[in-house]
Amino acid sequence: MYNSQITEIISSFPQDVLNKEAISYTGGRTIKYMDILDAARESHSFFKEVGIGKSHRIGVVSHHGIDLALLFLAVSENAVHMPLDNNYSETEFAFYYELLNIDYILIEKSYEGPALEGLRNFPSAGILRYSFNEERIEFLMEKPREKSKSSTEEMAIGGHPSLINDETALVLTTSGTTSTPKIVPLTYENLLVSANEKVDFFKFTERDVDLIVTPMYKGTSINSMIATLVSRGKVVISKGFNHNEFIRLLGEESLTWFTASPAIFSSLIDHAKKHDLNLKANSLRFARSSGAPLKRGIKEYLEDELGVPVIQTYGMTETRTITSTYGLSPYKEGSVGLSLGTDIRIDDGEILVRGKNVLRGYENNWEANRQSFTGGWFRTGDMGHVDSDGYVFITGRIKEMINRGGEKISPYEVEDAIVKHENIKDVAVFPYPNNYGSDDAGAVLVLEENNDAMNLQILRKHLKGLVKAYKMPSMLYVVDEIPLSASGKVQRKMLFEILDSIYPQVASARAERDCLNTAKANINADNPWLTDTEKILMDIWKDILNIRTLTIKDDFFDLGGDSLSAAALFSEIEEKFEVQVPLEELFKNNTIDKLSKLVDSYWQSPDKQTSYNFIVPMKKGGSQAPMFFVHPEDGEVVTYHKLVSFLNEDRPVYGLRFKADHEGWTYPVSFEQIGQSYADEIMKLCPKGPYLLLGTCYGGVLAYYVAQELKMRGGKVSLLGMFDPLMNSLNKEKISMNYGKRVRYAFIDLYKGGMKNLPAILLKKTKSLVKLVGMKINLQIYDYMCRKKDIKHIKYVMKSAILKKARRIATMKPYDGKMVYFLPSITAVDSSFSIDYWKKMTKKVHVVQFQGSHYHYSDEESKDLADRISKIMENLDD
Repeated sequence: MYNSQITEIISSFPQDVLNKEAISYTGGRTIKYMDILDAARESHSFFKEVGIGKSHRIGVVSHHGIDLALLFLAVSENAVHMPLDNNYSETEFAFYYELLNIDYILIEKSYEGPALEGLRNFPSAGILRYSFNEERIEFLMEKPREKSKSSTEEMAIGGHPSLINDETALVLTTSGTTSTPKIVPLTYENLLVSANEKVDFFKFTERDVDLIVTPMYKGTSINSMIATLVSRGKVVISKGFNHNEFIRLLGEESLTWFTASPAIFSSLIDHAKKHDLNLKANSLRFARSSGAPLKRGIKEYLEDELGVPVIQTYGMTETRTITSTYGLSPYKEGSVGLSLGTDIRIDDGEILVRGKNVLRGYENNWEANRQSFTGGWFRTGDMGHVDSDGYVFITGRIKEMINRGGEKISPYEVEDAIVKHENIKDVAVFPYPNNYGSDDAGAVLVLEENNDAMNLQILRKHLKGLVKAYKMPSMLYVVDEIPLSASGKVQRKMLFEILDSIYPQVASARAERDCLNTAKANINADNPWLTDTEKILMDIWKDILNIRTLTIKDDFFDLGGDSLSAAALFSEIEEKFEVQVPLEELFKNNTIDKLSKLVDSYWQSPDKQTSYNFIVPMKKGGSQAPMFFVHPEDGEVVTYHKLVSFLNEDRPVYGLRFKADHEGWTYPVSFEQIGQSYADEIMKLCPKGPYLLLGTCYGGVLAYYVAQELKMRGGKVSLLGMFDPLMNSLNKEKISMNYGKRVRYAFIDLYKGGMKNLPAILLKKTKSLVKLVGMKINLQIYDYMCRKKDIKHIKYVMKSAILKKARRIATMKPYDGKMVYFLPSITAVDSSFSIDYWKKMTKKVHVVQFQGSHYHYSDEESKDLADRISKIMENLDD
């Protein structure tokens, strides 16, 4: 009937149900199930009369939640329903009209506002009006769409075949913040499969009453409404979230469940505490959290106050609800529950899903579809695992992982540890740029009422033993409210820029470390009781860590040190003291007093002078043949320290570190030169071999050249191990600045965040551009120096620029030997091409898979890789 499956379901209800209230509005209006059928008849007749078909796109705008509810049921059975936020500005409406390629906008009869003004930039769209006459809906065609507009039935924007067709009921957009939002077409099958899964999982009946507090243009609200209606229950739509209104409805409407975001739950807690309110209601069965992870403290408090389970659900715009923690199954700490019916599997640590509730593809976005679908499975972008009982655990978003000098940090893990502090009510962990081209972790806190004793030192002391040192935040904001996006989510990638624009003094104060150890004795390099070594080390630490106040007992990594700053520390010690401290010892002796004793012990040893230009000790001792790790593109070897720590104690390990101003170089430096020089030092240290060479990506390719050189000199290369040596960009000649793309994304960010975020957006774009410009300028300077043979100031050129040039001019030659290709579980799409490439270049390639990503491995992943290397070593003849 009327081509609507929901209407068909409702029309089969008995008369007593049809006369029952289906939807009520806190403004006093109600809609019965029979009214829904009447609206369906009216809309079907009108759309047919004016020639609007199933593939026409209708942008629906209304200030009234109950109108949007009924309009979804009326429009989606005759055309494509595209709900829009009524709070959009004229510019935002214009942006979404073009993005969605709408045919019509549908607005209230008396409406005048930005939705109409937005049509100035999209004049081809038509205008429809609606009104209610004693709850009977009426439609009016104010302006037909222009015939010159490309037919949406045939083609979408950009010339791609449209995914929107006669089966499409609803179109939503993802809440993109740094790129164009993706268009998500959903069919009635998607919606009803998801609704029926909820009905079965939560055991909904006609006695259930669902309160909807989020706007009806959101997918969550539409999904909740459908599930309630098909189970013959009642939907109560609120005019937004109001504390007093919510408490009134708890009692008057006999609510059985409701859905809210963690932000709303936090607000409810504050209000209940402040007014000493009783939130318990006999009718309530459960409360549902959606949209973001729910902090454990908030969950436990709400369950105590409401007297019912507060469940965590997991889902996406593209998938509807995937899992939930409600039911007869036992609760498991940290899990988002069991699947409601969606197929779930884990691929390289990422959660993949498949089912009739999952979208078939994004509209007009071939690249997103290529990246998001694998063999019929949708890639969620979430990292996690499923235990033996089927419980799903999420460890973080792939795009939200913080890369701190090669170490990966999950914001969720750190947040879970932080909220265990009794004075902390809410937290968000975010990345912010450090001085080494990667990110550090920052935190923004909301404290419990009447608790203001919190600084970075207290926080890090609380986190000691809960998270590893490199995961601890090194910047802290304490605020009344964490900034959220329009969709109620934390925008981690933009959070630092937003906070820094509001509280610029925090980043400035960090340099002075006023919040770290201010009560300690102000020991500095001028103090007479410090040794000469301690004074020099203290100056080095202050410069590298950009701090002013510290003591000889402070931990290098607690102060914000990471792998990249450790590499700088190693270089400074080598230059100032003319000794090479093994990297393993450097990481163990992480205070000035310990490190000074270590440096003095090497200084006093007979072989204190560094006798090698490139070889640096990583782990000394052992009777087996040494292993050599070749640096990646940054020229440093510190990135290998974690992996080395898990290797056999009886095998010494050395790194090959690049020096830009080596007197033996002929510029531009080539891979051939580097390979020859590294082979010279390796054979000096180990004249007879056998030789064991390893390197990550760029370092693996360079190890390939070193292995060739060693074999040419008659050396035995027992192991050439390359960690994911991708070859797709080996001959890439230019660094693309993508000015047009950057400007376009900047405008999109402004559309989403408004002019108030302009400073943060400009700062973010500027930093990204400066980084690219820096590399481009360095390459140009280096090229100029090489042409003019002026290399007096070569040490001021970035190592990565010199090495990038060396890679560009490299000539690959076949290698008469074997190599081991270590393939990480998370890698680029070019890995299969790269494996084929190396099979053509070498005598034999042995592929070994391990858990990890292209460059960065956790402790567990490093151990897994070390174990696999060790197994290979067992079969080698040392």
